[in-house]
Amino acid sequence: MALFSGKLHVQSRLDDTHNLCYQAVNASGYMDQLLFANYVKAEVFPAITEPLNVLFVDGHFSHVNYLLLVKYCRQFFEESGKRVAVFCLPTGQTNHLQPFDVSVFGGIKKRWHDYLASRNVTKDNLCSHLVKLWFRKEGCEERFAFNAGECLTSGFKKCGLFPFSPEIIRATVKAHHDPAKVSRGLLVEQKKKEDQAKLFQVLTEYYGCQSDEDMKKAEESILLIAKGITPGVLAANALQKRVNREAPAKQRRVKNRHLNLEAGKMVSDDEFIRALGKEEAAKAAKKKVDDVGRLAKKKKATEEKITDKIAKVGPSRKRKSAEETAVTKTARKAKKSKNV
Repeated sequence: MALFSGKLHVQSRLDDTHNLCYQAVNASGYMDQLLFANYVKAEVFPAITEPLNVLFVDGHFSHVNYLLLVKYCRQFFEESGKRVAVFCLPTGQTNHLQPFDVSVFGGIKKRWHDYLASRNVTKDNLCSHLVKLWFRKEGCEERFAFNAGECLTSGFKKCGLFPFSPEIIRATVKAHHDPAKVSRGLLVEQKKKEDQAKLFQVLTEYYGCQSDEDMKKAEESILLIAKGITPGVLAANALQKRVNREAPAKQRRVKNRHLNLEAGKMVSDDEFIRALGKEEAAKAAKKKVDDVGRLAKKKKATEEKITDKIAKVGPSRKRKSAEETAVTKTARKAKKSKNV
């Protein structure tokens, strides 16, 4: 599922996703309880085959405040007889207990960064690229494929979650109040401060650095060089950014279509087209009703105008007709008297 901030679902974001990706939107662009529960209901529940199941989640607020998800789990049990228990991993232990963190995300991030180096990926075509690499669709090079399935199986085993192994969990997970861990952290921090003091002394004596700002810049440069990022690389990146900021030639954009759906709604490509068809049919029906009402109102106004005109013209015609009749009678009398 790809989650975007905003109010409208955009059709172009689902192009070439082959109904393998959901698009969702909310105000923040971060996962919330409603979207998480709806996703589990739509994707996880249909894939469950065992009578007893555990759903592991981390401590994100959308996973912890899961009353709606508990309701869906209960409904799923009543309908299928399969039970789903939600278990929240201890705080700060996802790097030990979350299979994606242990075995999947590292490789995916590396391949994704290598893939981005030679491609123009935007938020409008992001989903199509992810689907291609995740599901090995047409055009996916083997060196960029994510291979998440195999790595995830290994991740569950390394974490001791499946097959369940208390020994592995006890050996990897450390309590926050572990004295050895706390003292080790304090020693590392103290050693870091001592090293910084020595560095600042050298910079002051031999290079004339006096202000804190000069010291900070020098430290940042040293850390970048330690990572293999030389000043030449920084200059090249700055030049590339400046070149990329130049405005490209204007091109006519393909007309895009949007949907304004209810909160927590997720749509795939076909679902978007069906929902868009229903929305357009409803708009057409409303327009037809409005047109009929507008024509009826216009016809009624025309009839009222004609009636008012006739009502105003009628008395004057009667007066004119009476005057003409009187003149005619007078003329006849005058003619008769002349003849006599």
